[in-house]
Amino acid sequence: MKKSILIFLFFCVIVFAKAQNKYEIAKINPQLLVNADAVVRLDDINFEVKSTGKATEKLHYAVTILNKNGDHFSSFYSAYDKFSSVVQLKVIVYNKMGVKIKDFNKNDFSDKSLISDYSIFEENRLKSLKIYETNYPYTVEFFSVVDYNGILTYPAWNSLGYYNVAVENSTYQISIPSNQTLRYQESPLTKVKEETIDNRKFYSWQAQNVKAFKLEPLSVGISRLVPWAKLAPNEFEYDNSKGNLKTWDLMGKWISELNQEGDILNPASVLKIKNLTEGVTSTRKKIELLYSYMQNNTRYVSVQLGIGGFKPILASKVAEVNYGDCKALSNYMKALLKQAGIHSELVVIKNEDSLNGSLIEGFPSIGQANHMILCVPELKDTVWLECTNQQMPFGFIGGSNSNRNVLLISQNGGKIARTPLYSVSDNTQNRICDVTINTDGNAVAKIVTDYTYEQFENNYAQLFKEPKEQRDFLLESLQIANPEITSFTYSQPDKAKPKLIEEIHLKVNNLFANGGDKLFLTLNMMNKRNYVPELSETRLTDFALTMNYTDVDHINYKLPADFKVEFLPKDMNLKSDFGEYSLKISLTDGGISYIRTQKMYRKEYPAKRFQELVDFYKSIYKADKQKAVITKI
Repeated sequence: MKKSILIFLFFCVIVFAKAQNKYEIAKINPQLLVNADAVVRLDDINFEVKSTGKATEKLHYAVTILNKNGDHFSSFYSAYDKFSSVVQLKVIVYNKMGVKIKDFNKNDFSDKSLISDYSIFEENRLKSLKIYETNYPYTVEFFSVVDYNGILTYPAWNSLGYYNVAVENSTYQISIPSNQTLRYQESPLTKVKEETIDNRKFYSWQAQNVKAFKLEPLSVGISRLVPWAKLAPNEFEYDNSKGNLKTWDLMGKWISELNQEGDILNPASVLKIKNLTEGVTSTRKKIELLYSYMQNNTRYVSVQLGIGGFKPILASKVAEVNYGDCKALSNYMKALLKQAGIHSELVVIKNEDSLNGSLIEGFPSIGQANHMILCVPELKDTVWLECTNQQMPFGFIGGSNSNRNVLLISQNGGKIARTPLYSVSDNTQNRICDVTINTDGNAVAKIVTDYTYEQFENNYAQLFKEPKEQRDFLLESLQIANPEITSFTYSQPDKAKPKLIEEIHLKVNNLFANGGDKLFLTLNMMNKRNYVPELSETRLTDFALTMNYTDVDHINYKLPADFKVEFLPKDMNLKSDFGEYSLKISLTDGGISYIRTQKMYRKEYPAKRFQELVDFYKSIYKADKQKAVITKI
């Protein structure tokens, strides 16, 4: 008997010891350590929907930090507002042997407002805790429980959302009452498990042993290579508002109902609009006048108060206080147009600098969009208006709003539409550079560059900077060694058009490279390709070029009378699926004309074609370094 008890106790000690060091570093599969700064040991999300408006989320997460680069995974956050409450927070820190060395509870978390610099109305708060540990590797385990009293969307599941991180085990489970329904969209790499138990429906996903990915140049991301699932409720209840989000049409009706009578202006504003548009017969000109009026009399602030995160401030209130968020300013512009007899529609959109900004036509959900603009659809050419940027030219909505599915909101409901694509002939950089070289090889240059559309967008901030900031920007961006800038200007000839003109006057010393009795002149002075992406034989992710554009650089070199051009590079033309490149080089009366044209196409490409892009860039890199050979007579 005594022997049996001892054996039992010994067995218990072994089991206890194994339980105590479950996060020991030695237990990690060596393959998961490749390219990893951290390994997620456990990521378990349990979302229990109790009704259309109530739910509880339980999170259990553990991550092993392998080195300093992984330290950002040792910060933990839990956001809440008046529609949610943080019930439990707990953090435990383990050493590399899996032995607990520290623990923290809810009271150890800081609690602060999430009011942004551009916000004056927000109710969001954040509880946060940062773990400081330098004895690598170490593991941090996190527990949280949050109750929700108002639901518009469900948490998504992403088994791996970062580079240089591996995952041992990731699980997601959501349960709903049997009388409710939900929708989901899942990665081809996973399959939902569904079951019904005691009048509740359970949906679960799992991923194990997901290896770490390295960030690759021009990558579209890793979402196509890892398991994930997006979820959305059909029925919802939030801040005394109920509805159904099963279709984009129904979502549009709900948003329209939130905005009922929100576009009514006060008498003073009505009179102002009447006076502003009186005698103007062109509808487009009226829109332009009212857009300019809106920009000149408002500013952007964020508003995140309950349903106010989705419902705009009344147009009459915006007219009174002269500020609003994207919803309020778009709605205010809508009210101005309405008063002038012009129909417009609010637009729900995802603002993002990538090719993946479209709303998913077959999967309506609140969480996909993050912005609102305005559309005037009934003209011959539809007008799109970005209302949150007081410097944006009329009808230009920027690259991060372009070429994507959006939701138009009308009284009849919502419908998917598409914003305009800015083409290679829209997004231009046209540069003319006149360079006069003296016998010492020093030069003076006048450089005039026109930027349009998205290239305007990339540079127009210079219009609003102080001269010193503008000069510093030029010194950093010019591809000329030690330029002496004598003067420069930035101008926008027409505030209603996305065109910026940059004019620079400068001096350059030692433009030639000496080679015995010959002088070498690198002809591309301003727009050289200095970077070629690194090629990997094992590239995994697809890649994208994210902007259509055309660059034209025309440089006219005037040489001293006693200089002779002995050699010029040949003209060339390169064409590929990625873009085009050409050089036209010729002698002129007293100098050299150099014209470089490059076009690139906005598009996604499969990983296997990255070698072709690298080869194309290498050809451009080589061509941009070509030199003319000059001698003194």
